[in-house]
Amino acid sequence: MKIYHIVISMTVILALLFLLTPMYRRRENKNTDTERKYFELLKQYSNEPNDALMTQLKDCARLVYGSDGFEEKTKKDLEAFTNT
Repeated sequence: MKIYHIVISMTVILALLFLLTPMYRRRENKNTDTERKYFELLKQYSNEPNDALMTQLKDCARLVYGSDGFEEKTKKDLEAFTNT
């Protein structure tokens, strides 16, 4: 393998990284915003629990954790959050 093969392959990989990074960043920013909202709702719910906040919390937990087992994870997060 000649040196120019290595240089060309590295250039192609670098170009792909620059092209694909914005798509990944948008998705990651969306996930971060959802997680931020989830923990803000946990904080609000721990201060004053009510059914409206619990509904919002479950909806947000479904987005953060997916549809499988999000209620158990929400309960564990809420217990951990209130114990600190």
